[in-house]
Amino acid sequence: MTEQKALFLSGPGVAGSWSVRARPVPKPGPGELLVEVRATALNPVDWKVRVPPFDFLVAGAGYPAVVGLDAAGCVAGL
Repeated sequence: MTEQKALFLSGPGVAGSWSVRARPVPKPGPGELLVEVRATALNPVDWKVRVPPFDFLVAGAGYPAVVGLDAAGCVAGL
């Protein structure tokens, strides 16, 4: 698999829109592993990163930002 779906936030604040788009599957680095996600969810913190005081959690990564960390799956690579 060379692509995966991800939830993107287009910009800061409530004007930033959500979209699901394809992106390349990252290669795991030293000390990391690749997880094939079988289930995921948008949690309340993901929603709150759009507005202050929580927007700093996404702003440092730049926009469009991939959000959402709640996932479950199987190890697919080291």
